[in-house]
Parts: sequence; C-alpha cells; structure tokens
Amino acid sequence: MSGVKKDEDVLLDNWCCGSCQKELKSESQQIGCDGQCQKWYHARCVKIDSKKYKKLAADSNSKWFCPNCKDSSNKPTIVTQAIQQIRKEVDANATPRVDIPDPETRSTSLNEAVWGTLRGSEISSALNEAYSKVVTWKRNLFKVPTGKVGQEFIEEISKVLGFYVSGSQFESVAMTMVMIMFPLLLQKPSQNSKSKDHSKRLAERLLLWKSGEILTLLRQGNKIQERLKSPKPDDKHHEKVFARLMLQGKVSAALRWVGSQRSGLLEVDEEVIRCLKEKHPEPGELDYGALLKGPAEPFEEVIFDSIDAELIHKTAKAISGAAGPSGADAEIWKQILCSKQFKKRPGELCAIVAELARKLSCSFVNPEHLKSYTAGRLIPLDKKPGVRPVGIGEVLRRIVGKAISTVLRPEIVKSTAPIQVCAGLPGGVEAAIHAMRCMYDDPDCQAILLVDAENAFNSLNRMVALHNMKYTCPSFFRYLVNTYRQPANLFLGDTDESLLSQEGTTQGDTSAMGMYADSLMPLIEGLKSHICRDLKQIFYADDAASAGKLVNIKGWWTSLQSNGPIYGYHPKP
Repeated sequence: MSGVKKDEDVLLDNWCCGSCQKELKSESQQIGCDGQCQKWYHARCVKIDSKKYKKLAADSNSKWFCPNCKDSSNKPTIVTQAIQQIRKEVDANATPRVDIPDPETRSTSLNEAVWGTLRGSEISSALNEAYSKVVTWKRNLFKVPTGKVGQEFIEEISKVLGFYVSGSQFESVAMTMVMIMFPLLLQKPSQNSKSKDHSKRLAERLLLWKSGEILTLLRQGNKIQERLKSPKPDDKHHEKVFARLMLQGKVSAALRWVGSQRSGLLEVDEEVIRCLKEKHPEPGELDYGALLKGPAEPFEEVIFDSIDAELIHKTAKAISGAAGPSGADAEIWKQILCSKQFKKRPGELCAIVAELARKLSCSFVNPEHLKSYTAGRLIPLDKKPGVRPVGIGEVLRRIVGKAISTVLRPEIVKSTAPIQVCAGLPGGVEAAIHAMRCMYDDPDCQAILLVDAENAFNSLNRMVALHNMKYTCPSFFRYLVNTYRQPANLFLGDTDESLLSQEGTTQGDTSAMGMYADSLMPLIEGLKSHICRDLKQIFYADDAASAGKLVNIKGWWTSLQSNGPIYGYHPKP
C-alpha cells in the first residue's frame, strides 16, 4: 500500500504530522495520504488502529486518503492524468504532437507607417542596421538628465512601448526601437562631458529621433565609439570597485564582484566560441514519451490584473545588475521607472510596462517582434580549466519576468513543492539541506546519492518543456511560449560574434528558474514509483539527492539515467 509504505514528500510540513503537527519519528506508525496533499500522519491521529494499519501495510495496492482529500480521492492530479494519457498513446503507437499554439495574427502592417522621412520597409531596415551596430558598442551611457529633457525622454520610451502594447503599425519594430533608444540617445559625447552637456545632447538627439533620423544618430554614435580609449590597467581597480559597491550598500553585488575576479575574462577567440557553442547545443530530438497529454487545468486571466504600475515600480527598485545588449543597466531602468525627479513620467512608464507584462501573459504574440527583448549578452569567464558562460539579459525582460513570477508564485509553488524547492519557495536551499540531513540521519539509511545534471539549464529540452508547461503550470504557459518559442540571440561581449540559445533556458531571464523547476516535474513524478519507506528524494533545480537502502537507490538512479535525457536532464553522480 503506497499510503503506508511510500514517503513521497520528504520536506516542509511532511516532517511533521499533518494533524498534530508533531515530529514524525521512524519508530512510530505513520501513514501517507495518496491524495493531492501528500501529507503524512501518525496513524493514531487519523484514527487508524494497529489492526487496520497492519492490514493496509500488507496490501501493496491499497490506497488511503486523509479526510481533506477524501472527496477527491479518485481524481489524480493534472500531471498524473497527463502522464497516464501519454503512456496509453505510446502503448497504442499513437504519435502525439507538440501543442504550442500559433501567434495571434493582426491586420496592422508597417508598410503603411511613416516616421519622419522614413516610409514602410525603410523603417525596419534603418532600425535593424542600427541595432546590429549598437549591440557591439562599448558601454558609454550617461544617466538620464533631470528636468524637462529627461521627462521628454521617458515619455518617448512610454510612447514607443505603447506602440507594441496597443498593436499599432509599429508593433513589429517597437521593441527594437526601445532597445536602440538608450545607446543612440544617451551616448556620452566625451569621457569628460558634464551633466549640462548631456542635457543639451539629449535634446538635440530627441529631435533627430522624432524626425526618423536614425542613421544620423548611428553615425554620431559610431564616431564617439571610435574615439573611446581602452581603460589603462589599474592594479587597485578591483579594490576600488569593491569599496564603491560597499559604500553604496550593495553588499551582495560587492561579494559577487570579488567572486568574479577569481575567474578572469577571456578573449573571444575561435576556441572560446567553440566552447560556448558546445554549452549552447542545438535543439534535441523529441521523444514523444516525454510529452504530456490530456486535459489541461484552466486558469483565469484575471490573476494578471494584479500586475500594475505599483508592482512594476516595486520590482524595478529591487532589480540590479549589468546591461544587456542595449547597454541600459539596472540603474538606468531604476531611474526612469522609480525616480521622483521626473514627476509623473516614471509612473506612466510603469503602467505601460505593466500592460506589456499582461499582454505577454494573456496572448500568444509573434516571436519575431520580441527578438531584441529576448536577446542577451554572453560573457566568457576563465573556469580554469574551461569556459564559464555568464549571460546577461535585457533589464526590461528581467523586470517583466520577475513581476510575472511574483504574481504566479503560488501556482509555481503548488506545482513543484515540496520535492522541487528551487522556485518561489522561501528558504528553498535551507529546506533542501535540512531534508538531506534528515534523510542521512535516518537509522535505516544505508547511503545517500547526490546528483546534478550536465550543462543543466542549457540542455533542458525546450520544446518538451514548453509543451508540458501547459499541464504543469498553465498560467505560466503563454509567457514562456512567447519568450522561448524562438531561439534567442546571444552577443559575445563587445564583439561582432554571436550565437543562438536554442535549447534550455536563457541566462539572465528571471523566469528561467520557475520554468526549469516546472519542466522537471513530469520526470520527478515518474521517479515516484521508486519512492518508498526505504528511499526518499529531494530536488533543488538540477541538484538531486536520494537516500535509503542501496538496492532502492540503484533503481532510482537507473530510472533517472534512462528517463532524464528525454527531458534534457543528463544526470551525473
């Protein structure tokens, strides 16, 4: 009987009785609910005497449900139903297909658009030329000046984002317009330029921008970039950066800076590019046995109404980090979204960003329009030996992804906890460590096996993950399809080189952890057949642990080796 013998959920409140909340000790009679709660109880607390307990334990096929789950005792979870359905179809030699809806089509066309002197296709041609250049530029932006010109700049960003949100004629190029605005309009005229110079230049550039003089702005920017000098070596540079971050109260950033200096930045050469391409593989083959099938749990779009200007403001204040390909780092976005110096303009921009988040969460959009939104920078660090790629996504994507993940936290936790504890669960790392310690300290434990995956986040089978997300976390499905259905461009440092992120999650995406956690749930559900009183498991992202008797650990490991790769999980002990 699985209710007595299986200990499927070894974390959180499952270490305590679901009724009396006291610790479950190995010598006591315990029974696990086979319903949705998966909680464990002292047999005495749920009025099961020794005679009934022994009878249940003797029957390996029996089921037991706690009072709360009794009403739904015959209703398996959505994921379980989907797994059962796909197994039936595979057994019947059926061929399931990846279920990712096509983008919703719109009647608007850029061919009829006018921007200053530019008409139709001239607009996209000029924007694409500008974007291909600015992503290779060195970081050389000034802060948005206060006063009227700064407000006008923020107003223009809100206007352009509004083009995308409203589905205007400029929808197909709006995201590219946003991303090139920063390097074209905020480029420092010289290394010693002052705030007054910045205000003057920004006012002039805004006039050119509104007139569609993109190529003029691009030529100016190229001239400035040509005159930029590489910084002189400074033996105390690392200490100065650390001290500055500490004085600003950015303790975490300061510690990350210290850690990053242990791995030097590598020059982008043929060998580095080869290593980076190996770590960003081409799409893996589809194993239809991994595709879930069956009824998907519906969700109400109204839950995304809580993504408003206030949430975007709060998210932007907490965001940090370097710039993506556009060159606009978290400080610049924080300034234009949160600063009171620009009066009502930041609030208006927050409202537009909130509309963007709701649109990406509630409809299927054309992925071609989001290429510059999903693009990232890839920095190769010296792993000694090897190459460690560090991805940096656009700050706008990080803000939107974080806001959506915040709203969906209850759904993500519900679909992954308590076995997978990496997404949305406060203290998930501590919970995993505590679980491993308890597993190891169990008197009946003969061994503990620690496992992680090879190139985990980059190797996840993306199409399988997107398909299965419809069943594991339906409310997350549309946003992830919109941002992952098409490969993302990764630009290597400040060079002309780039590669594609075609598999797995994209580094620098704040929704990546939730996606990865949910994507492994069908695999973890499948491993439950090996979980019994003599074996327990816990996952934190790709790091897994199982503990118990050696024969049971071997069965669990064999199953993980056999089934993991079809989901893009390649385990190594």
